[in-house]
Amino acid sequence: MRWALWLLAWVGLYALILPAYQAELGVELAEVPEGTDLERMAALPVYVISGNELRWLRTKQVLASLHLLAQRIHPPKATYKLAEEGYKAHSYDKDVNLDDATTQREFSLLATWERLLQHIAGDPDMAESDFALIFEDDIALHDDLSHAAARRAILHGLDIARDDGLLTLGICVPDCQNVSAEWYEGIQYDKCASLCSHAIAVTKLRAVTLMDQLHEAIHIDFKKWEYDSYYHGHCIDQLLRLYAYAHGGTWTVASNLRSDQSPPWGDELGVFYQDRWRSKSTINARRTLRSLSQL
Repeated sequence: MRWALWLLAWVGLYALILPAYQAELGVELAEVPEGTDLERMAALPVYVISGNELRWLRTKQVLASLHLLAQRIHPPKATYKLAEEGYKAHSYDKDVNLDDATTQREFSLLATWERLLQHIAGDPDMAESDFALIFEDDIALHDDLSHAAARRAILHGLDIARDDGLLTLGICVPDCQNVSAEWYEGIQYDKCASLCSHAIAVTKLRAVTLMDQLHEAIHIDFKKWEYDSYYHGHCIDQLLRLYAYAHGGTWTVASNLRSDQSPPWGDELGVFYQDRWRSKSTINARRTLRSLSQL
């Protein structure tokens, strides 16, 4: 009986909170002067991968504060069938437990990325060098950045990374080169390898080939990193890390800014960090720790 009362209480609280979020975020962004940073930000295609209403609304609010108008992308339901289809499509050499709920969620996220990259690659309103931004629904803006400073930092990063076609706006467990670093208004831009996918920018041209390149990176032999001891080829964050090593690193914005929420196993750097105080991770932390222990 007690659990039923708790359930009713949570449902009631949700019903009270949700309309408030919707009312707060339902207003479209106002018109902005031409030729300004605000106009450039508002023109960017922005996607948030989210299967949770409150997390989506909270993320939408964070992005709106930077004048980024986000579109929600619903991931497909995590099922055995979806995981099996993904496993067969990419001919993974390793045995994977497709009954595992975390594995199924990882395949769901991978499928979402595949479909989203196809959409970006075919977007008739984008030029080949135009960027689209992809976020997960657990982000927060670094406390040391004002909204104006964050906008300038992001736009400068897009300019730096345009030829590469891929930019990271927040990284986990970073491995940065430092030798390639550039500075702009006190913000460092460096080529790094990350172990997360919560804030990524990709050009239309790079979106055409990125997923194939991510999977190709699996088969590259890295002398420094023994990936075969733990690697899961269906994890988008690990694929992006392998891609970075295969291509000399991925440009990263604000690699000198560390989040106060950085976990014990590695720093979180960048404009955006994963707000674990408000949004619990949907991956298996113990699996991550086991993986990182092999590095």
